[in-house]
Amino acid sequence: IGVQRVVDMAVKLGLRSYAEPGTARSYDPDNNESLAEFVKRQNLGSFTLGPLPLNGLELANVAATIASGGTWCPPNPIKSISQIKRDQYGNPVMGPDGRRALTAVPFTPPPCEQVVDEGLAHSLANAMSKDDVGAGTAAGAAGSAGWTLPMSGKTGTTETHRSSAFLGVTNRYAAATY
Repeated sequence: IGVQRVVDMAVKLGLRSYAEPGTARSYDPDNNESLAEFVKRQNLGSFTLGPLPLNGLELANVAATIASGGTWCPPNPIKSISQIKRDQYGNPVMGPDGRRALTAVPFTPPPCEQVVDEGLAHSLANAMSKDDVGAGTAAGAAGSAGWTLPMSGKTGTTETHRSSAFLGVTNRYAAATY
């Protein structure tokens, strides 16, 4: 299918920092291109094997996108925002307990977007659903941890075994270790 399509899909599924201008400067200091552009220009099919840095939060977000039927949502650790109440002079208002009073501030996270067809996302999740069972690469670790729930996952190790990664997703959680 070619490096260009694979890179575009990786960005679409959640490796969004790969598309940011200037992210390839470590490899080409005189160029302001993104890692995605650099990988495409160099035709680096090996980028899927881990030679380039990876953001663990973005990698977990790829799994979440697949598990959600192809809907990408920006990773967002913010549940709510509070701020200190202030009087007309800008001084903090104190509550009856002697602590600063807080008020909720409206927060609207960025919108989610359907990035791949739901059927494709389900096919990807299914293709990744056997890594923790039988002869799957993660089966030993899953078994020793007593893991019995359905999940999809993918292990990865660099050629020199200097680093390894695991991407896992259930119907409730997505996580990546690197």
